[in-house]
Amino acid sequence: MAADAAITRERWPWLDGLRGIAIVAMAIYHLTWDLTFFNFAGREILQTPGFTLFGHAIACAFLGIAGFSLALASEEQLDVAKFLKRFAMIAAAALAVTVVTYFIFPLSYVTFGILHCIAAASLISWAYVRMDWWGSGIASVSIFGIGVLIHAQFFDAVNGWLGLGQAIPLTNDWRPIFPWAGAMLIGLSLGKLVLSGGSLANIRGPLTATKPFRTLAFAGRHSLAVYLIHQPVLFAMVWLAAQMFTPKAIPDITPETFVNACEARCTAANSPAPYCARACGCITKSALTHGLWADLTRGKLSARQQEDYDGIIATCRRAADATQL
Repeated sequence: MAADAAITRERWPWLDGLRGIAIVAMAIYHLTWDLTFFNFAGREILQTPGFTLFGHAIACAFLGIAGFSLALASEEQLDVAKFLKRFAMIAAAALAVTVVTYFIFPLSYVTFGILHCIAAASLISWAYVRMDWWGSGIASVSIFGIGVLIHAQFFDAVNGWLGLGQAIPLTNDWRPIFPWAGAMLIGLSLGKLVLSGGSLANIRGPLTATKPFRTLAFAGRHSLAVYLIHQPVLFAMVWLAAQMFTPKAIPDITPETFVNACEARCTAANSPAPYCARACGCITKSALTHGLWADLTRGKLSARQQEDYDGIIATCRRAADATQL
């Protein structure tokens, strides 16, 4: 992914390798999503706490590496022109993701995903490049703390990018500024701390000389291009497989399983557990009574059914909010 917030003066092989590992993890994440989309695997996988944590760890890795790279780029003096050029590339890529996903997934397109967050967090981190490591460290803790502790309906109108509201947007990738920008600031703080104790740029060993590591490092050096290309390629491959082979039958999802997965995803997004229990119970019951259950649990909702389901989600969220007040 576009993990570099700015161009560093000197490549650190192990940092490129770490970025390459994060790219592989992202590809696994997206491939899993594609397999569920074409019914080669059950969609309940996407709702499990483990898979949710996997996605969060990948996002933290990319944001943290971006912050570390910014620390390297600003060790002496940040080249503002290169920084802004890189920012423009990431912002343009983020806009492209929004436009493309709007046409492919109009009901759940990406409005503020990982690329959007990296672009916004880069500007926030820029304000801390001349401070000592503890300055960005305090800022990261503050952003994480605010993102975890503050959730109010007052912010729902801007929750798509801010992350402090209660309504969770319907989107395939959501990484709002609070708390995710804190991960880049952690990377910036860690980079400054490492640089203050001596450079690790020349760390090498048998591993860095191997072909697998060099391949990972190459992918890491071209992370933005790999990110933009890999998902369309994977999606096309799985689509082709779905045309050639009949996907395996997917076991029926019970209401209990659906509620548990729904609550896990809801609480993972920092919503209160009682609110999640009420909202998920309401959504499950309404999907059953409105005749949407079979198609919903197999990912076969028509456009009209999806509109009905979106209405159910909105109604149940409002009801859960009202009960909470």
